[in-house]
Amino acid sequence: MKKLYKQFNDLKIDEDIQAMPVSELEKARVKKNVMKRKNKKHLSRNIAVAAVIFAASTISLSAAYPSFAFQLPLIGNVFSYFTEQNKAFEKYNAYSTDIGKTKESNGISVTITKAVYDRESIAIAYLIESEKNLGGFPTFSGQPTVAEYKNLHHSSSVGVKKISKNQYAGLYVINLKDSMPIDKINVNWDVDAIQNLHNNEISTLGIPNLKVPGDWSFDFSLHALETDSILFSDISTQKKGVEVKLNKITTTPISSVLYLSHYADQAIRKNSEHVGLTYLITDNLGNKYKEIPAGITDFDAYSRDSRIATEAFDKEATSITITPEVRLSISPDKIKTFKMKPIKVQLP
Repeated sequence: MKKLYKQFNDLKIDEDIQAMPVSELEKARVKKNVMKRKNKKHLSRNIAVAAVIFAASTISLSAAYPSFAFQLPLIGNVFSYFTEQNKAFEKYNAYSTDIGKTKESNGISVTITKAVYDRESIAIAYLIESEKNLGGFPTFSGQPTVAEYKNLHHSSSVGVKKISKNQYAGLYVINLKDSMPIDKINVNWDVDAIQNLHNNEISTLGIPNLKVPGDWSFDFSLHALETDSILFSDISTQKKGVEVKLNKITTTPISSVLYLSHYADQAIRKNSEHVGLTYLITDNLGNKYKEIPAGITDFDAYSRDSRIATEAFDKEATSITITPEVRLSISPDKIKTFKMKPIKVQLP
């Protein structure tokens, strides 16, 4: 240990760096991990020592060191920036795969930090670092593709948050149309431009048609998390000519997915232009489950198959209750709503 502390003292560190308090447990955890690796030949001694100092002290680096700052655990957990939007993302980081790939082009650095796949969805966390302001919502021109799901329809959602000057955290969620027994997938993401999605912001930036061309290409593989599914054949509820069926529930370590369908009879079809449904999902403990964005729906005006993903059900819950709410569009200016009898399902 004396030798290690001597190396600490010999390091040259910017005095402007400000330390923040951290628990003794976290210090011990980081020190243990670094000490286990100190004999690896490919890691230089100074880098290992610096990692101990920075991580154990949870140092908040200035904007002059953004790339290194992103590698710290607390800053590098991109999922944490989106838990206010949906607390389902709290578990994503713990079950994700470290990707750690960075591409730089035209003054913009993009890093894919982590990703997670559970046969129901793919979530990709990334960081953007730019030499100039990219606005409030910079997005990529290209979408990720998955060779194993080439012919399978899916929907996606994008979340972007500005976390410091010219630095952004992003989360891309792909909801797969149906779960498949694919244990490993290969993801490709080719991006040839980054642009600000909030067009009304462009004029205030003084950069008309803000769009930065470049070349950011990523390839990585993901292994599936364990999943369990329950199939149903006779669970449904009916009211006022509308029937809702529960077809399947799939649970994974990071999410719970409900597959439902609804159908409207001829009387409804004759007197309304469209039938829409939303679902209130609760458990016997009183928890309410919010839908993860980018759910998938196949529908015409009166029948629909829906896939609804939420955060993982509480492990202590023994049942869930699904309450459908129907919206009948009688005319463009007239909508009727009513709630149906809840569907209650026992959990294994």
